[in-house]
Amino acid sequence: MISQVYSNYIAEYGMRPYSKHSTHKKSELKSVYNSIVKLNKSSPFYKLDVSDNAQTRAIKENARSLAEITEDLTDVQTGGMTFKSLADSDNEAVASAEYIGDNTTAGTTHSFNISVDQLAEPQINTGAFLNNHSNVLSSGTYIFDVNISSITYELQFSVKDTENTLDIQNKLSRLINKSQIGLSAAVIDNGQGQSALQLTSNMTGVGSKPVIFTVTDDNTSAASGVVDALGLNNTTQYPANAVFRLNGESRTSSSNTFTVDKDYEVTLHSVSHDNESATISLHQDMNSLADSLRELVGSYNK
Repeated sequence: MISQVYSNYIAEYGMRPYSKHSTHKKSELKSVYNSIVKLNKSSPFYKLDVSDNAQTRAIKENARSLAEITEDLTDVQTGGMTFKSLADSDNEAVASAEYIGDNTTAGTTHSFNISVDQLAEPQINTGAFLNNHSNVLSSGTYIFDVNISSITYELQFSVKDTENTLDIQNKLSRLINKSQIGLSAAVIDNGQGQSALQLTSNMTGVGSKPVIFTVTDDNTSAASGVVDALGLNNTTQYPANAVFRLNGESRTSSSNTFTVDKDYEVTLHSVSHDNESATISLHQDMNSLADSLRELVGSYNK
C-alpha cells in the first residue's frame, strides 16, 4: 500500500522543476507552518473537503507554480510588474552567465568584466597502451578499490579464458560508467593496434589532496593485479583550479561554474587571449514577458 502512495506522489509531483523561488529560509518556513496551524485551529473539522479532487491537489502544486511565475514578473524593489531579468554576455566564447537573483529593473544590478587565465581541469588517469589481442590477466575474479572524495568504492569483475585485453578494458569501462561513482571511463586507441583505459574525474579543481581519486588493489578478498597490469593509477593530468580576473582582481574557483554576488551563475568556457574578456550585464527581453504571461494565464486557468 505504501509503495503505491510513493509511486503516485512521484508521478504527480516528483518530476516537476523547481525554481529559485522554491527555496526558503528556516524563518520563512516556520512562518508558513505557524500560519497553517492558525488556520487549522479556526477551521471546522466537519466541513473538511474529502473529495478526490481536493485530495489529489492537497500539496497545492498549482498554487506554487502560479506564485513562482508572478515572482518572475515582479520587481523586487517596487513590487510592480516588470520584464523577466536575463543575464547577457558580450563574449560567450569566454564566459556565459545566468541571472539567479531577485527580479529587478535592467541596469540596477551592476555589470562586471571577466577574463580567464586558466580553466578548472579534472584528473585524468591514462592506463598503459597494450596490444588489443594480448592476455594480461588470467581467468578469475578480480577486485579493485576506487577512493574518491574520501569514499572508497569496491568494484568486482570476472575474466574468462576467451577474453583478451581489449575485451577486459571495455568491460571495465562499462562497469565504471554504470557504477556512477564520480568517474567516467573510456577506451582509447593509439592507432597502432594498442588500447588503454582512461579514467576522468567528474569533479574539477584542487582540494586538500593533489589528486581527486586513486585506484588500488592492495587489500582485496579476490585476485589482485589489475591496477598494475592495466596501469589504472597512472595520473597523466592532475586537477587544477580555474584562475580568472573579475574586474581586474585575480580569483580562483575549483569549478568552471560559480556564482558572483549571489546574482549571477557564471560558466567559463575558454582561456582569454590577446586581452579579450567578457562583460556580463543585465537586460530584459520582451519575449520573456510574453512567455511568462502565457504561463501565468495557463497556470491560473489550471
